[in-house]
Amino acid sequence: MVNRRVDTVTSAVPGPYASRHKATVSFYVFFLISSLAIIMCIFFEAEQPFPLSVSLTLFAGIVIWGLWKVKLSKYSILTRTMIILYSLPFIHCFQHLWHERIVYSDRIWGLAPNPYQMDLEIIKRMTMVGCIGAFGLVVGYFSAGLKRQKKTKMLFYVSKSLDRPWFIFIAAISIFFSWIHAPKETILFAAYTTSENWLHGINFNVAGILSYIFATLLLVDMFNERVPQIRKFKRAVTLGVFVIIVFWLQFMRGDRECAGMIVGFIVLYFLNQSNRFRFNKKRFVAVIILIVIFFFMAQVVGQVRSSSFITHQITMPDKFNIISGTWSAALLTPLSVVGDFYYNLMEPRWGKTYWDYFLSLPPGILTQLIGIERPIEKTHCPGREMQYGIGGTHAMVVPFMNFKTFGVFFMLLIYGFFIGKLEMKMQDINSIKIWLLYGSFFVFAFRWFWYGEMYLIRGIMAFYVVWLSYRLLPKLSYRPRSEHSRRDQKWVNNTH
Repeated sequence: MVNRRVDTVTSAVPGPYASRHKATVSFYVFFLISSLAIIMCIFFEAEQPFPLSVSLTLFAGIVIWGLWKVKLSKYSILTRTMIILYSLPFIHCFQHLWHERIVYSDRIWGLAPNPYQMDLEIIKRMTMVGCIGAFGLVVGYFSAGLKRQKKTKMLFYVSKSLDRPWFIFIAAISIFFSWIHAPKETILFAAYTTSENWLHGINFNVAGILSYIFATLLLVDMFNERVPQIRKFKRAVTLGVFVIIVFWLQFMRGDRECAGMIVGFIVLYFLNQSNRFRFNKKRFVAVIILIVIFFFMAQVVGQVRSSSFITHQITMPDKFNIISGTWSAALLTPLSVVGDFYYNLMEPRWGKTYWDYFLSLPPGILTQLIGIERPIEKTHCPGREMQYGIGGTHAMVVPFMNFKTFGVFFMLLIYGFFIGKLEMKMQDINSIKIWLLYGSFFVFAFRWFWYGEMYLIRGIMAFYVVWLSYRLLPKLSYRPRSEHSRRDQKWVNNTH
């Protein structure tokens, strides 16, 4: 696909560091936050952790301030989402202020409370490490925007779009990957944990991510379509794929891996409408209602997926626990790794885990065929090294395992920097590739921050597979939809 740059100028909202005065103030804020984080690292490594109330106050303060102040684009949805995903598991630390332990319920997912949940010293240290990571993430956002220019010029790219047969082909690929990745049985006939998928015995864990990114590509290509009749057709196909994947291949089988895709769809829809038209309160309210509905449905699926096969019917649970969720289990791994270091049951890896990530880059389906076992697999990964956990790995765990608190700060800073840069690209460049990459980050963001960095690596690799497939497929020429579009097309014809 050839993207043709169209001369465009927009009245883009100036960035947070537009004026020289604001840039200077932002630099001092950046320096102060970084210094405070480094001081916390020094105190922690000197075996002088802050009291729990102090760490919780700093944690809550940096999260609220980051959500409120750090604005790298018009809405900064991705950056704010990542702050929430990082900090949400630590909501249980506040329970220790009025309980003697961190409690989810009497038993969490069949696991009895572990000793670390009742150890104030471990909880105090874990909260401080989590706070350092949150500081690193926000500092990363700031560092991404420090060199923001005073005025930004929006670059539009006139792109070709898929013809209907190829659009249906991409839709079929998306459904196929979801079908082979999903459990074979619905929750009416088998418990979620006992139903295997069609890939049982085949090391192809990226199938689900590929499916969701292909589905996201459908949405982005539909936005790019200029012919109203074809656009309606693509909208119907995209909606059909969404419903099949989310309801039939995910929720009805007790799975919720598509949560990131759902959020990505909603965010891209909202941004597309807000970029094309003025802010519409009705659409904003519709987006909020959709998020609430899907959160409610995810809660239902989470509570009935292990028992509905007994009665062969889905019954509504008596009550909902909106405090506990997947993020609750994600807190077990920070608790475990900090506790193991405190009791000298674990030593720093000094980068070995990241080297193992590099050695695990080849796709599993390929290494399985040639008989090579990668260092990071489902059966042996950082999450499996935790004494107390359910396989997940919070984003602070691997940096802490390798480089202690300084690793947590600087690795989260790096993550924040690249997330912030993508947020700014979304504001400054309007192209299919950037929109697809932005939506893809939502697809794997949940699993990346709660299950480990391998989901980030697999997600980026899957994005490039999808993008390369899209580039290779034949497309129709740009078709103007309005008088303004015709002027753009005339400009392109005259300059090429």
